[in-house]
Amino acid sequence: MSVKFKLGDKEMKNTVKSLIAIAVAAIALTACTAEKQEPVSAPTTTTTTSAQAAPVQPVTETVHVTETQTKVVDPRPVLDDTGLGKLKLGMSYDEAMNTGLLGPNKSPDDKVCSLHDISGGQGAWVYISKRIGVSTITISAAMRTAKGISIGSTVDQLTAAYPDAEKVEAWNTWFVKVAQPKASYRFSAGDGKVNLAQINAAGQDCHS
Repeated sequence: MSVKFKLGDKEMKNTVKSLIAIAVAAIALTACTAEKQEPVSAPTTTTTTSAQAAPVQPVTETVHVTETQTKVVDPRPVLDDTGLGKLKLGMSYDEAMNTGLLGPNKSPDDKVCSLHDISGGQGAWVYISKRIGVSTITISAAMRTAKGISIGSTVDQLTAAYPDAEKVEAWNTWFVKVAQPKASYRFSAGDGKVNLAQINAAGQDCHS
């Protein structure tokens, strides 16, 4: 035997209201739960870039080195192809004496040539020919030629300075010709060293 219950209109209305209230409460509860949930952030990817050093450029540095050389200047008076300072080959007697470089005549017989010391020349002397003027200038160790040869220079130094010198073996003497004016150097040596250095005008007639 089954028992059936029949709800009246009033009970039906109350039941529907209860169901509606339950449904509203469930919706409200769902909304609150959704508000309390924190959003999930997407995973963040961090990219680390390694810093690379800039390439080193080679540097070229030019260093200039200045080398200073000290050249020793020989202060001695110079005998060159034309004469000794103000005293020149071919000068007349008066011209030569007016240079102030010559002492008085030392020759006992001056009919052909006069002989003079060079003042302060320490043994240097000059012949003046009456025919051609100053014909021979002989220097001492206190002077030198333009190429550095003087009394006391070695024969090796002499031949190095004047490689074209012509040697007369019998006299142990070297001659070096000069084109302008016409003249020649004469060097003699003993024991390997120069002991005579002079220049002679062409055609000189004062000595052999």
